[in-house]
Amino acid sequence: MAKGLVLAGGGALGAYQIGAYEALLELGHKFDIITGTSIGALNGAFIASDMFAELKDLWNNMVPSDVVKDGEMLSVSKVSDIVSTANKKIIRGYIKNKMSLDNNPLKNYMGSAFDFDRFYKCDTKLGIVTTQVRGFKEVDIDLKSIRSDYVIPYLFASSACTPIFPYEVIDKKKYIDGFFSDNLPVRYCFELGATEIVAVDMRLFGLKPKNTYLLNLPNVKYIAPYRYLGSMIDFSQDTIQRNKQLGYQDVKKAYKLLRGYYYCFENDFMIDGFINKIINRYGSKSKVIFSTLADGIRDEMDEQDYIYRTIEIIFDLLGIDNYYKIYSSFDVKEAIRRELINNAYKNPLTASKSLFNHYLCDFINDYISNTNLLLN
Repeated sequence: MAKGLVLAGGGALGAYQIGAYEALLELGHKFDIITGTSIGALNGAFIASDMFAELKDLWNNMVPSDVVKDGEMLSVSKVSDIVSTANKKIIRGYIKNKMSLDNNPLKNYMGSAFDFDRFYKCDTKLGIVTTQVRGFKEVDIDLKSIRSDYVIPYLFASSACTPIFPYEVIDKKKYIDGFFSDNLPVRYCFELGATEIVAVDMRLFGLKPKNTYLLNLPNVKYIAPYRYLGSMIDFSQDTIQRNKQLGYQDVKKAYKLLRGYYYCFENDFMIDGFINKIINRYGSKSKVIFSTLADGIRDEMDEQDYIYRTIEIIFDLLGIDNYYKIYSSFDVKEAIRRELINNAYKNPLTASKSLFNHYLCDFINDYISNTNLLLN
């Protein structure tokens, strides 16, 4: 049995992986194989060197000027338009005209912190993905099987996200970001010998990973945010720390130690026979309630998931927007009661006579606050 970790590309969103890996360590995971693309390759290189403490320090102290010269950044909309569409003609134009930022600070930053002795002594395999410009061909590299003077160049070949960063030249061949080939290299992890995989994705640009069928296999645990993490070029500490926290929480949710999808809850809001109560109250119309609650949710839901998804929708309607707090059942009740008072004269929960709004009002009356909440 070989356990694999797959780390997606996503620029500054790679902070999410730091929180996720910290939670995985707390749960006792140890990985034999790591594959990564772009920032996932860079993060993976430290983890596969038993240097996670150093990697955390890098992220906790990172500022934009550590990434590009003078901390300059391209416009978010321009980057999103070009990278997310993977338009080969436009990308080649940027390469030809060298219209990219100077990422030598990041190269120097990483090169000074990386320990090649620990990299080669650590038993964890590391595979990375890059893209050869000629033919737009995927290139997979078993990084521990190559010479040390090639390691950093290939890591930056994997993370050469045109048009943000310049292409990388290795042995007279041009390489750009592995995003353009496989941003979440689950297939490659299996190829290197993994029999069980945890895949950490940041859902960059909202795109689905390549080979999505692999994510549904019983030996693959897919971890990804439901909320938008922000720009891939936002290296501000506020964003880094928020995304680290979300990564940590999402791993705990994936293993049912915390609950929720768009918010985060302690696993202490218990309602015995909740699904049966919905069916008994609403009969055949309960189908509408269950399908509405499950809309947009990737994983199969259990009874507790339906409870917390109900609470999330109520939070959204009432304008409760602290997504980073871990809510206890007491916190949930207090937050909803407070907002019901604040919205007493214009309550969004009672603005519609739909079946689903009836259900939400019934849920509040039964389990949150006996306020006899009625639809208008």
